[in-house]
Amino acid sequence: MNSLSNLYRLLEPLRIYALHKNSLIDSELAAYGAGFDIIAAMLEDARRGCFVQTAEGEALSLHEGAAGLPAREGAPEENRRELVLIRHLPPSSGDKAGLLEALQGAGLVSPQLEESPGKTGLLLSAGGIAPMLNGDTALRLAEQILPAHLMPETPGAKWDDIGALALKWDEWDVLGISWSEYALCGTGAV
Repeated sequence: MNSLSNLYRLLEPLRIYALHKNSLIDSELAAYGAGFDIIAAMLEDARRGCFVQTAEGEALSLHEGAAGLPAREGAPEENRRELVLIRHLPPSSGDKAGLLEALQGAGLVSPQLEESPGKTGLLLSAGGIAPMLNGDTALRLAEQILPAHLMPETPGAKWDDIGALALKWDEWDVLGISWSEYALCGTGAV
């Protein structure tokens, strides 16, 4: 029911106005109703923006910022919501499986962790990066999640792997893949 209908519903029982006669009061009520409809739409947008699951546009960007993520306006909203929700959930456990869950909140698709032989860090790799998120940002977010005493290392791209791609530097630049993304995801990023 729109605002104008509500106004008529409230005023008709009073019987002090001649309603539905194309009078000045009807015009005035129509103007009030249009204004109230605008306010109702704004309130509905604000209500939807309060929750990650229903937020859109700028409200969703605010949720991303609150979760420590960059705003990813070009990515599908469902992907954006999913990453924000993952970031807000605590890991299900304090073991490796829980840490892998948390790393998904850093935008890493299918993250993998291995102990670095002879080093005090973890070898971090992934099957990909979340849409509209670059490897540098994903690596920075992953560093915030991992325990402070275990610095992440990436498998890194070996020069032989890069040479096997047979890409010229200009062709590499066109791909738009950062070195961090290539280091995290290997040749799967290309």
